[in-house]
Amino acid sequence: MKRPSESNKTSFVATATLLLVLGGARAFVPSTFRRTSDVGSVNLPSFRDVRPPSPLFMSTALYQMKVNGTAAPKASKRPSRPDRKRMERARKHRKKGEKKQKPPPPKVEMKPLCPEGSTLDELYKAIKHAHKIHSEEDLEILTEFLVHKVDATFGYGYRGSLLSRVAVASLSMNRLDLAEAALDVRTRDHSGAFDPRESAAIVRALDRAGHMDRAEAVVREELALPAVFEGGGGAEATEEEKQVLVQRTLALRSIALWDFLSDDAQGGVATMEKVAALGPAVRRSKVDMQEDLKMNWERLVEVAAQCDARRRKTHADAGDDDAAKNKNKEEGLPCNLVYSVLNTMTTFPSENTNAIYEQLANALVRRVEFVTGAVSFDNLPKPDRGEVTFIGRSNVGKSSLVNMVSAAPIARTLPYHVRTSVRE
Repeated sequence: MKRPSESNKTSFVATATLLLVLGGARAFVPSTFRRTSDVGSVNLPSFRDVRPPSPLFMSTALYQMKVNGTAAPKASKRPSRPDRKRMERARKHRKKGEKKQKPPPPKVEMKPLCPEGSTLDELYKAIKHAHKIHSEEDLEILTEFLVHKVDATFGYGYRGSLLSRVAVASLSMNRLDLAEAALDVRTRDHSGAFDPRESAAIVRALDRAGHMDRAEAVVREELALPAVFEGGGGAEATEEEKQVLVQRTLALRSIALWDFLSDDAQGGVATMEKVAALGPAVRRSKVDMQEDLKMNWERLVEVAAQCDARRRKTHADAGDDDAAKNKNKEEGLPCNLVYSVLNTMTTFPSENTNAIYEQLANALVRRVEFVTGAVSFDNLPKPDRGEVTFIGRSNVGKSSLVNMVSAAPIARTLPYHVRTSVRE
């Protein structure tokens, strides 16, 4: 047998390609077999041509374009920068809205108010709800029920507490008639079981409504000072007696606050004297000023200074600067109404804070005048009140001493470059 020559030798050359399909990769799949011989080369069908494509690949746009012989579509034009920013803002707004979106509250059918069949807890909630939504109709129904349809034994003796809450809610709506009816029945049927906290709440509500005389009457009748605090006592007081002392102090403070706000300087100073008389008892009973008795001295100093400023401005507009000072002397008032608050603060346990000191400095230091050069006291402005004079050579700290006392007023009246030049 004859061995075939090299020219007649048939060889197979296989090529491999990387076929990418959706969902994975098939590496080096034989794609074409080429048979070489003397006659020439013949392309045999490849495995890829024989194997039909997957239905998933046939559904793609790339396969359809290959079958139809169309070119791939060009990439879409990139949106402009304003369009991109607008889309970004819309996306952020949409995400922000989705985070804040909450399911709507369930709809609850409001039943008509019927106090006759309600429990004590339901009546408390009804008064609170009427106060919150300012429903005068519900308050009228509740007042009618508590005043005329039940007696003092209703609710295991808690009728007085319900009446006090009705009175506070009525005063917030300026319904003095309902408040008067509730308070009269409360005083008549429950005079021996007053809660000091409820009495103080009634006083504050009367103050806000402008009925100062009735508020003072409530303090006098329901928040009388216990006998244990008279004559220098108070160290052995019970918790109930301390509660009366605390609520009486807070009620009188509220009256003084509203006196100053209504420009009743005489009433404000007189009430502050009553508060000052309670200071030693508060010290002896060791009441916690941070938790139980929050006096808020900053607010008292502020309203007293505002009242004094309005009095001085009224006389200054009339052309008489000394009239306010002379009138204070005639009425027995201090030259500055803030002194009444300051005298009261000295009788209570110390609460020296930076905020209180700053408020006092702003209220007491009314004017700062810088006089430069070699001058005599005869050429200085005429003093209209107590004054402090700092004398010294340049760069010794006169302005710094002034700023320690009244930094806030100077900062408000002088710009930075002027303040710097004055110090230099």
